Amino acid sequence: MTQPIGSVVESFLAYKRALSRKYQSEERELRLLVRFAEERGVVWLDQLTPALVDDFLASRPRSRPRSFNHLLGVVSCLLEWAVSQQLLQASPLLPRRRRVSADRIPFIFDIAQARRLLHAAAALQDNPRAPQRGATYHALFALCYGLGLRAGEACRLCLGDIDLDRRLLVVVGGKFGKSRLVPFGPRVGELLQEQVKRRQATDPCWGAKTPLFSFDGRNCINPCTASITFHHLVSTLGLPITFSPIVMSGAYYANQSRDLDLSVGGDARAQAFFEDLAHTSRGTDAFYYADMRGMLEGKPRGRICMQGYHSCVLEADGGLHACVNSETLTFGNLREQPFREIWWGEKAEALRRQLHQEICPTCPSKCYARPVSAGEVLRISMQKLSGGSGAPSSSGSSEV
Repeated sequence: MTQPIGSVVESFLAYKRALSRKYQSEERELRLLVRFAEERGVVWLDQLTPALVDDFLASRPRSRPRSFNHLLGVVSCLLEWAVSQQLLQASPLLPRRRRVSADRIPFIFDIAQARRLLHAAAALQDNPRAPQRGATYHALFALCYGLGLRAGEACRLCLGDIDLDRRLLVVVGGKFGKSRLVPFGPRVGELLQEQVKRRQATDPCWGAKTPLFSFDGRNCINPCTASITFHHLVSTLGLPITFSPIVMSGAYYANQSRDLDLSVGGDARAQAFFEDLAHTSRGTDAFYYADMRGMLEGKPRGRICMQGYHSCVLEADGGLHACVNSETLTFGNLREQPFREIWWGEKAEALRRQLHQEICPTCPSKCYARPVSAGEVLRISMQKLSGGSGAPSSSGSSEV
């Protein structure tokens, strides 16, 4: 039996968010589809025709293939999901994706370029709507460079997300809605401490929810505003960057390994902190935090890492690594060898053994305890959709 398009869109969004997808921009595009259909007197899902879907896509002009493909993909996912739920017999979507070579390549700052960017940011002049503009953007960009944060993650930070005593940053609601703990070193700690003092001085009623980066004292700096400022500085400095901020630093991982001390007799407060998290968390989160506490006591890592077996890291230059913490252990380069030859080669097998013997035992990264099967994803999703908690057992994954 067919349903109203708006009702189907609501069910589809609930399904996606049960899988920890934010689906914010996608929701806006689907709302446009619903409104477009209603303006033409189409209310029921089975009334969607190929001609109507084509007209909708044509009504939203996209100059870049990537933007058009994103819109097309969102509509396609909705209709394919409706078919899988037996709400439609077949998808009325006919257009194909536009094929185009990538015109934006990753750019990694070297130390000299990063210093130029930060000096330029610190020199920005204040204006009536942006007091302490230079110091704020200097701290924002330096934090992204030093800790590898995304623009939105850095802009949304609040004073309560910073633990200067334990040198831990709580990143809330990152990619796919996930949160994580990010350790930082003494230099980043000094930078954060100075920014916190500036915010406390300008806001006498500050609290845990007070934005770390704000010009009006109430709202966080919009990531788009940070992006515009970033591109202005990049253009002024003449750096060959054509993509959005902010910065990925090769020194980020070195900073982690240098400043995160997992030796015997570690900070007792940090051990208690991870122990509390282990008791209040569920699934692999609890296992991860309990494992971190043991590592602070000098115990080897208990989690089984699947990096290098079920996933890998591909660099812009074609280099293939098992994970981000093993940049020196390169399986090979896709510009020189086919993927299958690299992946199943003797060198890769030897490096996997070396990785799990030398790096994994002291690695603090939050990896999956084991691969997540499609059946488990389906089970957790159905539990969430049916109103259940969706919480997996202690052997399951809470990362879905």
